[in-house]
Amino acid sequence: MSSCGRPGRGYWRVLRVWCGQGRCYSSSAAHPQAVPPSSRLSCQTHSFSSVEGSIHLGLFIPSEISSHFRGDVTYCPEDDIHFPTLTVQQTLSFAATTRTPRTLAECPTPQKFRNQFVDILQNMLGLSHTRNTVVGNEALRGVSGGEKKRVSVGEMLAVRSVLGCWDSTTRGLDSSTALESLRHFRTATSLPNQDDGRLTTIMALYQASDALYDVFDKTCVLYEGRMVYFGPAHRTRAYFEELGFERATQGQTVGDFLVSVTDPKERIVRKGFESSAPRTPAEFAERFLKSELGRVNREEMEKYSREILGTELKARYMESIAQEKSRSLPKTSPFTVLMWAQLLALMKRRMQILRGSIGNQFMIFASFVIFGIVLGTVFYNSPESTDAYFSRAGAVFYTVLFLTLSAMSEIPIPFSQRPIVIRQYRSALYLPFLEALSQTLVDIPISFTTLVYSIIIYFMVGLQTTAAQFFTFFVTLIRKWPDFIEGLPWVFWLPTGLLDFWHLCIFRSLALLG
Repeated sequence: MSSCGRPGRGYWRVLRVWCGQGRCYSSSAAHPQAVPPSSRLSCQTHSFSSVEGSIHLGLFIPSEISSHFRGDVTYCPEDDIHFPTLTVQQTLSFAATTRTPRTLAECPTPQKFRNQFVDILQNMLGLSHTRNTVVGNEALRGVSGGEKKRVSVGEMLAVRSVLGCWDSTTRGLDSSTALESLRHFRTATSLPNQDDGRLTTIMALYQASDALYDVFDKTCVLYEGRMVYFGPAHRTRAYFEELGFERATQGQTVGDFLVSVTDPKERIVRKGFESSAPRTPAEFAERFLKSELGRVNREEMEKYSREILGTELKARYMESIAQEKSRSLPKTSPFTVLMWAQLLALMKRRMQILRGSIGNQFMIFASFVIFGIVLGTVFYNSPESTDAYFSRAGAVFYTVLFLTLSAMSEIPIPFSQRPIVIRQYRSALYLPFLEALSQTLVDIPISFTTLVYSIIIYFMVGLQTTAAQFFTFFVTLIRKWPDFIEGLPWVFWLPTGLLDFWHLCIFRSLALLG
């Protein structure tokens, strides 16, 4: 299903609605008008202020999808946010690792399956030449914008979802690459073993050409939240022309024509239809319900309710999902691998992230050493008498202050990574608290920097040279630093909106004063 519309008209909200409700087809949609804010939804219809009617997503209701099968219904957002220091290969491999099925048809080991799967994705998306290139961001040069979009697509494909909602998948791609990508989706949707709706693709596209439009089977046109057409894609233009509308030019694409029909300022009414052509969304919807296509849709819905819902297909589907999961996982779990496997994959990714930013780690280490030497020279060889009491206390105070302020500078990092963690959690890759735990465990060796800093300060200032007093000083510092550094990743585990960036800064400032 493809969504055609201009930027800023709310089409992505409708895409999220499709991701969480209704029976979804392989089709196309145009909906330029904004959708009410109550429609903000990502795979969870219980987020609505009100929902009417009987809502089914395939064989399940939305609450079942959200709780037990959210990895089978995924949403790929428009913004391509990834860990910038990871390579393309590492980004795709992580998603494949956390969604590796237990039953492997032709691969003897999970590792071989992941390698082959990632290679197929890279070849399909044209990323083979960038496999060892970092993804990058505004500060770090990496792959191009179009390649980054393909990395986002590859990550979602590695999840192996049943229903995938793709927001602006072809943005940043040239016309030939965009068409080739859509044909890959078309092939996957039309596989012989997918006739039971095993794979459904919904897309939101900007300025879709006729070549892209022709890839899809059906079209769903929405006008201010009302469905004004749903049927074969090749009959869409003829249907609206029969209603009394015409294209602005002979070269106007079908997608742009559908957008113009639902815009009072752009649609063109044919001569002789000035009084009969529909004007309001309600009139459009009423005309469609009374049409032959509307009748066919109602018959299909009745057939769907009669033949699909309440049959043994639901049990068969749940059994097939259970066969892919680890044996130790409960059948109701949305995840594919065990928690310890998720933790190992996250720890490996964290080490790859640190390895990719090894230059920054050396700079942090150097800054600690330099500041330790500077601070040590200020209080160098303080006299061993009560006259130096305040000098030594000042040295200890500035030592702790430097560590805590250095840790506070790390606050923006977990918040910039939080959208990635939330997206991957909703795709059933791992639990957010495991991401926090992995970061805490992997960052423990960084405490070696504190040890070097403590040795420089302690002996240059001339504090008591006994093992008990030195390690008391060191443990005090090492206790303060993880309180700020390793404690920050736990913002991943907090619910969205509970603690934003500025509230955390205030909280940390108060903790520092304490």
